[in-house]
This record gives sequence, C-alpha cells and structure tokens, in this order.
Amino acid sequence: MDSERAKMNWLNRLLGNYPNAESTEELAFPAMERHYDEEKVIRPSVVNMVFLTLFAGFALLFWFTFLKMVIKGILLPVTVTFLIFVTGILTLIVWQAFLNPRYNYIITIGKFGIQVRDKIWTWKEIDNTYIMWLPARRRPVTYLLIFLRNDEVEKFNLFNFSISTKRIAEIIEYYKLQYISEKSTGV
Repeated sequence: MDSERAKMNWLNRLLGNYPNAESTEELAFPAMERHYDEEKVIRPSVVNMVFLTLFAGFALLFWFTFLKMVIKGILLPVTVTFLIFVTGILTLIVWQAFLNPRYNYIITIGKFGIQVRDKIWTWKEIDNTYIMWLPARRRPVTYLLIFLRNDEVEKFNLFNFSISTKRIAEIIEYYKLQYISEKSTGV
C-alpha cells in the first residue's frame, strides 16, 4: 500500500483519493453459500470484447472508405489525415481489447491455488489475498493482490473482467477453505 501511495499525484493527495485494499476474507463473508467445481476459470468480459469488436468493425469500414478515397486522390490531405487517425484508433482498440497482456489474461482458482497466465501459486505459497481499489476518473481501478509467504506481492489489473470483486473474493475464499479443510483432515 505504501508503494501505491508513493505513486499518487499531488491532486489525488490533496483530494484524499488514497488507494483502499480489503482482504478477500473480509469481502467474501458472510455470503459464502455457493459451491464450485474443481476449479473456477475467470475470463475477460465477453460483452466488452463484442462491443469493441463492433466498434473496430465500424472503424475498419471507415478505414477502407478513406483508403479508397486516397487511392482515387479525392481530397488527398484530408483523407490521408483521417486514414492515419482511424489507423491509430484501430491499433488502440485491437491492442486494448485483444493483445495487451496487462488486461487480457485468464485467472484460474482451484484447490491447487491461483493461476494467472502461466504462473501458478499454491495455497502453501500464498499468505493472503486482497482486492485493491485505486481512484480513477470514471470508476475506481481494481486489482487482485496476492501476498506470498516470501514477502513478494503479485498485482493483477481487473479492468477487463466483468465479475464483481465480491464474487472473486468468494471464489478465492471458497477454494482456500477447501484447501484448509483437506489439510486439517489429511485427505
């Protein structure tokens, strides 16, 4: 938390927009009534991807229209400018929606622990898990924090996920409790 506070700009400090973190244990209880399979896979939001794909389709239509106008030589300086602008927008959309590894990854939570991308942390390695909120312009940016027993902290942006932070906390605590109960019974 101290490192996040150190990254704050002067306006956020002045307005008191400090990052806030809450343990998944505190977020999940008392509403732990769901049951899950062997593992739960959390993927980026399909709705966001569909919306961005449709937006990229319209941008691509404009791109082809401007390309056709450039080839024919119609209003050349204006169409070249718009062609470059639409190319930038298309690149940004494709990068953010599909290619940016900061936002596009899969979280798998199960009896074994937590897997993000290709990295797996077992419940033995995990000391605690938190959800952190950072103030932003329109909505707070949320992160999943995994505190490891070796004093490392793994931080994952939850921007592209449509699942609520409370639900993520419930899933994490469900599997954590299963691990603890299996460990105590010796199964």
